[in-house]
Amino acid sequence: MNNGNFSIGNEISCSVRPESISITDNIKEGKINQFEARIKSLTYLGDVEEYWLNIRNSLEVKVIVHNPGQHERKPGGKVYTYFDPSSVILLMN
Repeated sequence: MNNGNFSIGNEISCSVRPESISITDNIKEGKINQFEARIKSLTYLGDVEEYWLNIRNSLEVKVIVHNPGQHERKPGGKVYTYFDPSSVILLMN
C-alpha cells in the first residue's frame, strides 16, 4: 500500500500485519518474499497461534495463524514465511 506521498530519498519503513504472513514447514517454490526463520516462541490461543520468529538472526517477526491445524512445530524449529507484496504497508519515518 502506498499513499502516493513519497519522494525519492524519503526514509520509509515497511510493515506487514502479522496475520498477512504465512508459515510453512517446507520452502514453497515460486513464492516471493519468502524467508527461512527459526521459531523463538509459539503460543496456542485456541483458534489462533501466535509465533515470534527470528529471521537471519537479526529480525524478530510476529505471525498470527488462524485455524492452525496439526503440526510438529516447536521453539527452535525451522519454518519458512512468506507474504504477498500487496500486504506491505509503506510508512514515512
